[in-house]
Amino acid sequence: MPLAWNDLFGMLHNMRRIGAGFEPSAPLILVAWGNTSDQEKRERLKEHIQWASNHDQLDEIGKYLRSLPEDKWAHFGEI
Repeated sequence: MPLAWNDLFGMLHNMRRIGAGFEPSAPLILVAWGNTSDQEKRERLKEHIQWASNHDQLDEIGKYLRSLPEDKWAHFGEI
């Protein structure tokens, strides 16, 4: 869900601003939440998890994701 995803994004190390955006790309929340497909959201979350892996944060991010209760998850096809 958007708030939890934004929290995860804020945990990522070594993010950098690129013009008006970020690397990695910002989560698809706010206006983007309603204007993107489930597939696009999944790919962006995958990008964030890969970023965490590349920056030695996979354990930390994995622990955060596993701590989220069911109502903090958006399921594919239900958004």
